Amino acid sequence: MENVVLLTITISVLFIVVKVMEMRFVDREEKPLKFVVRDAFIVAGCAFLPILGYFQFKEHISEWFGIPAATGNSGLPVKTPEIFTDTPAF
Repeated sequence: MENVVLLTITISVLFIVVKVMEMRFVDREEKPLKFVVRDAFIVAGCAFLPILGYFQFKEHISEWFGIPAATGNSGLPVKTPEIFTDTPAF
C-alpha cells in the first residue's frame, strides 16, 4: 500500500510543479493557487485508483495477457527447463 501512496504523491507533486511552471513561463498569468491544488487532488484521485488496481490484481492481469505465473499450483516457484544449444559431447 505504501508503494501506491508514494507513487500517487509523486505524480501529484510533479503535476503541481509542471502546472506552476506553465503558469509562470508559458501562460504568463497568475491563477489562484486554489485551482492548482484542486486540480492536484483530481490528478491524485485519478492516479490512485489505477495504481491501486494494478498492485492488487498484478497476477490476474498477467493471466489476462497470457503471461504464465511464476509459481506452480502448489505455490512453489516453477523451475524453468534447461535447453542445450551446444554440440553434443558424445
